[in-house]
Amino acid sequence: MMRGNAHIVIGSIAFAVLLWLSVTMGGSFKSELKVPLVVTDIPSTSALASNLPPYLDVNVRGTGWQLLFLHLGQPVRYEISARKFKNVHVFLTNKYLSDLVRLPPGVTALRAYPDTLYLNFEKFIEKKVPIKLVAKLSYAENFGPVSAPQLVPAMAKINGAKSIVSLIKFWPTKRIVLDDISKPLRMEIELEDSLSSLVNVYPRRVLLKINVEQMAEDWFGPVAVTIKHVPRDKEVMLAQPSVRILVRAGISKLNTLRVEDFKAVVNYGDLISGNIDAFRPEISAPAGTMILRVDPEEIPFTIRETYSGH
Repeated sequence: MMRGNAHIVIGSIAFAVLLWLSVTMGGSFKSELKVPLVVTDIPSTSALASNLPPYLDVNVRGTGWQLLFLHLGQPVRYEISARKFKNVHVFLTNKYLSDLVRLPPGVTALRAYPDTLYLNFEKFIEKKVPIKLVAKLSYAENFGPVSAPQLVPAMAKINGAKSIVSLIKFWPTKRIVLDDISKPLRMEIELEDSLSSLVNVYPRRVLLKINVEQMAEDWFGPVAVTIKHVPRDKEVMLAQPSVRILVRAGISKLNTLRVEDFKAVVNYGDLISGNIDAFRPEISAPAGTMILRVDPEEIPFTIRETYSGH
């Protein structure tokens, strides 16, 4: 008997809840929707040059059931036709709210925010720019890169409004951090998308290649010091005519280096530009090498005049 009464009680409660829900959800309510803002019908010769928000906040009114199905159904969009509004620079979103937001029957759009948008269309242009790696790279002990990191492809194709695209000199990757690198690396990285609403970029991802080897050090020398642009009536006397160079590089690179691959140079003009009696030569070395030390660091010198007999 108690069990039969329990079923009746539960059924009565369920019916009451459904009745209350039906009456309540049939009432009028207000809600706020985050509506995607979309610009359509842009001619192929034009591009959007104003930075618009990705969404509008739209207040709507309808029954509880209508608003529930609105939130659960297909997303509503606020569509601005570039063909229709190409000459409207100050766009009042609420002026066209009922026309541009398509809502189910019985649901009314009340107000949109922001209420003002600034539309600007310009000439469409396209160009290629270098891709710039944005990264923090650190290597395992006694390991290092044997060449600069490589991006494939090295160039990105960008297009959009002329006033924006013409100012872009390169396109960055998204920042990456790689630690303790000890072997050659291949990985895909994404390009930055901070201007995605105004500038189209291709490709969206590139391949990063880093050639890594175990590093070693070795001395090369003697490397003769060359003095450039010495006047005919001058002679520069060096206390040390050559230097030795301590080089760090990948083992395979180090094994191919010769003394002739290094240059030690100074311009005569630098010797007389100040009150100095010693200089540090400028060292040039092959790509993929690091100069750790030059011996001696400074070379004393004197300048004397030369005379030619008659």
